[in-house]
Amino acid sequence: MNQPTNIWGIGLYLIIVIVVPIALTFLCKKVKLMNFLGVTLCCFIVGILIGNIYPRIWIKKDLVDDINNVIVPVGIILMLLGSDFKKWIGLSLRTLFAFLLGVTGVLIMSVGLFFAFGTTSDAAHISGMESASCIGGTANMSAIKIAFNIDNIVYNQIFLCDILAGCIYLLFMFTIGPKCIGLVLKNYRPISASNEEVEIESLALTNTRSAEWLKVIWGLLLAVLVFAVTVIIGIWIYGSTQKMDMAFVILGITLISVLLSFIEPIKKNEWNRKSGDFIFSLFFTLLGTVVYFEDLANLNASYILFVFLMLVGSMSIHIFLCKIFKIDRDTMIITSAAGIMSPPFIPSIAKAIKNKNMLAPGIAVGILGLAIANVIGVVLVKCLLRWI
Repeated sequence: MNQPTNIWGIGLYLIIVIVVPIALTFLCKKVKLMNFLGVTLCCFIVGILIGNIYPRIWIKKDLVDDINNVIVPVGIILMLLGSDFKKWIGLSLRTLFAFLLGVTGVLIMSVGLFFAFGTTSDAAHISGMESASCIGGTANMSAIKIAFNIDNIVYNQIFLCDILAGCIYLLFMFTIGPKCIGLVLKNYRPISASNEEVEIESLALTNTRSAEWLKVIWGLLLAVLVFAVTVIIGIWIYGSTQKMDMAFVILGITLISVLLSFIEPIKKNEWNRKSGDFIFSLFFTLLGTVVYFEDLANLNASYILFVFLMLVGSMSIHIFLCKIFKIDRDTMIITSAAGIMSPPFIPSIAKAIKNKNMLAPGIAVGILGLAIANVIGVVLVKCLLRWI
């Protein structure tokens, strides 16, 4: 008698987690506080509430893991397919160079913290997840988790610490951050007026129109096809899905997606990135449902220290390198935000530093970060694991 009840309970749970991202996407445009927090964080918070209120017997963690192992790669593919790398990268070489300086700071801290925290597999995995997060975003952190089958408990704790660090980072940048960094770096001077003339595609990230279902379905089918082809190649190389290295899958979908993004009809399908954003909102809702209040009350102090040292240390190195190479304050801030907070936060940061010229280049390098973070994270973890 219990089995039908469980099936109905699980079915209702899945319906709820699908409806939540749709509702919150709408509400985040109407409510200022929710808009500030962002759809991702709101979905995660609501997911936590669902997980702690809904009967736990109807929330199957194995099912959540299986779903996430599929939707994360598909979400990454969709976001990469909708990116115009050729156009954005050419906007400002100064911005691109500044972003690479930020990547350098992240890598230095990742390796340094790995050795400081004991050269364990746990430290290697956290270094990889945090480097991917600070270069690309939470989507890339999720990709590294799947690539190395990192334990859910570790991932959830690191994600919570990362969210907390991100909130502090935003508060710093919206208040005293620009003035403090301005004491070290020179003021911004535009190279040319070209940035003001660029059509800002980022605005499409937050503006939705009536659903164009054919474009949505076409994009989803292409993403699933890319994922399936990569898995088939992996099975051919490794012999079976059980032996297949998920790191290979993450790197494979990244490479294929970036190459496909240069095809005009694919690149111009604006619903690819929107669908990708929705899938990651769904992912974080699902993730939140398996995080319980006792987890929040028992955050590992060493994880908190690791994440905050990563944030403060990588930013400090970034500022130091920008000082050496004479990069201005605004370029440093916008490229830092592009990696640490991802493209959707760039408009708010550009507004905080009162420099609309940095909006387009900031989103440019943010999109680039999304593409390279998976590769950097996977390679970094594999290299660090060799030291154990």
